[in-house]
Amino acid sequence: MMNRLRIPHTLTIVGLLDVGRSRTNFDELSKWIVTQLATVPDGGAANELPQLERRFRRTVNRFPEL
Repeated sequence: MMNRLRIPHTLTIVGLLDVGRSRTNFDELSKWIVTQLATVPDGGAANELPQLERRFRRTVNRFPEL
């Protein structure tokens, strides 16, 4: 997901996704994905990837310094 979203390794998203304590971008994004997919019916996660990407972009776009 980090590669698909083209998050530069020099950019930190830690704290932006409101998922609790995180130390790295990977940790932050992993926790966010788990919370987002918690509402998806079993077996439907693959179909949710485009929507998940859109939600992520909307979330981080609220922060103009990114």
